[in-house]
Amino acid sequence: MSETHEDQEGLELEPSEVVDQPRRIEALIKQAFMSEEHVEIQVNDQPRIFFSQFMDYLPPVVGDEPPQQGETGAQDEADLFATDGPYEPLSYLDKHARLLIGPLEPEVGNEQLQASREVRLLFFENRKSFTATVCYRALQTQPEGPVYVLDFPQQLLVQRMRRHFRARVEYGVAATLNVSAEKGRKISKVELVNLSVGGLAWSNAKLIDSFEVGTRLKMDLQVDKLPAITVWGTVRNRGMEKIPRRGGKSINQPVVGMAFELEDNLLVQKVEQAAALVQREYLSRLRLKREAAKPPAASEPSGKAAALRGLFKAKKGYFS
Repeated sequence: MSETHEDQEGLELEPSEVVDQPRRIEALIKQAFMSEEHVEIQVNDQPRIFFSQFMDYLPPVVGDEPPQQGETGAQDEADLFATDGPYEPLSYLDKHARLLIGPLEPEVGNEQLQASREVRLLFFENRKSFTATVCYRALQTQPEGPVYVLDFPQQLLVQRMRRHFRARVEYGVAATLNVSAEKGRKISKVELVNLSVGGLAWSNAKLIDSFEVGTRLKMDLQVDKLPAITVWGTVRNRGMEKIPRRGGKSINQPVVGMAFELEDNLLVQKVEQAAALVQREYLSRLRLKREAAKPPAASEPSGKAAALRGLFKAKKGYFS
């Protein structure tokens, strides 16, 4: 997608500014879509965060049934997606009426979304985060699966600092992490739970009570065959989290959340490289999981059934 002047303006906004021009909002959403950025979703001001992605509208193929609206979106919204000519990618956004997102992860959020009063979106673009509050409208079934219809945002609030998406470290990813206290406590091997450019989380049942919030730790991290990284960080929180295990199962384990202290650009680049590898693996497995959950496509009839169907179509065309 070519970058317009409005795109440039959207990326140079000052922190805490409100964006209320529809075309600038449209440009930012399109860029987030093209970057395959995740969208954080909060339902009815609940603290739990779900993850989704912006979606494009897939117009029905000529002769097929149009996309069906769910019971929660009984009103006919076909005119909000229809175009006079061939449909161009993401052109439904040009009408500044509706916004489509994919199924939420974890999937328990989908039912909450459909019963919601309002939905808070948070997405990222060019090291800035943008927040909007919108209303849920309908569930729409497309050829690729369900999508959720929201109102197009009336305004976006530019956040002061980007919140980095933390990708879960999937079972089987080669990652090692050692931590040691600032005052020379012995080095301990722990399990890496998730990783982002801004921090990580680790688990070790024996050490969960050893480090209070605010404790400064040295971390030696290696992901796959990337160069080892030594970085300092501060304990931000402690709690319980489900950690994936062999066979797709998960178990609750005590987890410590850390925020990085990144002192120079070279260290930032190393952390970004490691985080990107973990995120690619996470998103790859997430896509496979969603593909496996899709209902099987209806098989085409063969033999005598196919011949009868072709004859029926021919007669239908003859009498029309």
